[in-house]
Amino acid sequence: MSRLRKKQGLTMSALAQAVNVSESYISLLESGERKQPSQELVLKLASVLGARNNHSLTDDFLETAGYYPVNLHGYSSHSEILKTYQAQYEKDPSDFKHFLALIFCLIKKGEREGAHAMIQQGLNQFKQPGQLQSLHASQALLQQKFTEALKLQTAVIEHENGSGLRSDEGQKMGQFHFGIMHFFYGLQLQMQWRKALTYKQSERCLNAQKDAIHHFSKARELFFLLLEKDREDISLLDELAPVCFHLAQIYPEDSADSQQLWQEAIQSQQAVLHSEQKYCLGSEALLERSLSLAHAYAKTKEFTQAENILNILEFASKVPNVRIYYAKCIFFANRHSFSQDEKDLYLALQFLHKAYLVDANLVRQVALYDPDLRSLRADKTMAFRRIFL
Repeated sequence: MSRLRKKQGLTMSALAQAVNVSESYISLLESGERKQPSQELVLKLASVLGARNNHSLTDDFLETAGYYPVNLHGYSSHSEILKTYQAQYEKDPSDFKHFLALIFCLIKKGEREGAHAMIQQGLNQFKQPGQLQSLHASQALLQQKFTEALKLQTAVIEHENGSGLRSDEGQKMGQFHFGIMHFFYGLQLQMQWRKALTYKQSERCLNAQKDAIHHFSKARELFFLLLEKDREDISLLDELAPVCFHLAQIYPEDSADSQQLWQEAIQSQQAVLHSEQKYCLGSEALLERSLSLAHAYAKTKEFTQAENILNILEFASKVPNVRIYYAKCIFFANRHSFSQDEKDLYLALQFLHKAYLVDANLVRQVALYDPDLRSLRADKTMAFRRIFL
């Protein structure tokens, strides 16, 4: 708090006024004499001290104060794996496999500065051409230069395969990272598709959709190929699950393959949740898989299963959770498209408002372009807009 307050150029008095507490209370928090402020105050402090531009900061504050993290996109879905890679790297700093895996985990968590620092460290530490090119590919991925990243990673795989230097484990790692790069590229294109869909830019929408499907399909193909060698690999299962989910999401709903892809999305989430190794992923990753499973059930019109999952998650949550509230909003919006029951739209609005109260900026960014909320935006335009005022 003290560091971030000073970085913002705020005095204790100014910060206290911004969050409506006394200056002496801020002093107690910074000195550590007051251990656990209310969750409401923690969220206010995070917002004032920089969380508007850094959503993971909200969760850093919540966890430090002893609360459950609530970010919509998931805080540290890969935290447990990250800790494992860090421990393995510290045990053997020459282990390039775990060094590179650590970089990818940092990129996934959105820790750009940490990932950049690790890449720079690697460029000074590792000297083999393949290792250096892999690091350059990671740097391109971090900078969202997806075409360049894929090109560099392709060159790494082709060079080392051609030279006969690549072990089975090394080949698996190269293909694994190649799949992740395709997935990241697909996510970027999916966001472009959502915005084009919202603003009715038909040509741009179709192009982004087509390209996103290509990259998600490529990632799916690579992960399925790797799983043929080890069907219980939890890292692979956990990468495949979101790929299948996002591919089903962006696929044309009127296509004959749409329902089949949603069934595949269900199976891939279940594969993670049923795995004996699932606990190494951490609670946030398992929450993400559970929410995706509920979403996929709703898309296949299995509304009872979807609602049961969401109700259990909401009941089990220790604190108001933006991801669960938003998932329930999506559920009721999807059920309305089938039932045409006005009550479902009002319930969707209710849970959207609850999600907004927990993380306003993040919900605004997602809800304005979410294709699952098209009916809510169209049929309840004024009520939808009032939430964001």
